[in-house]
Amino acid sequence: MSEKISPKMCAVCGISLDQVGGQWFHIRELVGKSDHVAVPVDYDPAQVRAMCDFCYLEIPRDDIWTVLAQDFQIPIIGTMSAGNWAACSTCVGYVRLGAWSALVDHAGGAYIRRNGGNPTEIKMWLTALYERLSKNLTGPPRKWQPGDEEVNG
Repeated sequence: MSEKISPKMCAVCGISLDQVGGQWFHIRELVGKSDHVAVPVDYDPAQVRAMCDFCYLEIPRDDIWTVLAQDFQIPIIGTMSAGNWAACSTCVGYVRLGAWSALVDHAGGAYIRRNGGNPTEIKMWLTALYERLSKNLTGPPRKWQPGDEEVNG
């Protein structure tokens, strides 16, 4: 059984951080679009700026949803997705309906508008990622609850 890792947020901007290979980062750092390097500090639910794990838009505090998932290997890049995913109300609607291709279009479009990139490659990668996620769901999406931000290590 894997141990729980305390989630982190960035001391500079307050955005919740992701972890790959033991290092904490902003998702935007992966594509060179962050204006600063993540400075990890302990997660503070009262201060964190939640981001949707699908479209990467900021989620208002009263509209955070949790997509319940077990750990799985992320296709193409081979790292692990640890635990639950945060979602905005738009993206959780697609998840609830199982409308994965519509979610790819929505999240891929949002990503491309902010970061650029090859639309075909990005949508191909998101299709593989969401297909893998769909096979690792552990229950229906729910409104965020304390403890949902914990990740497995």
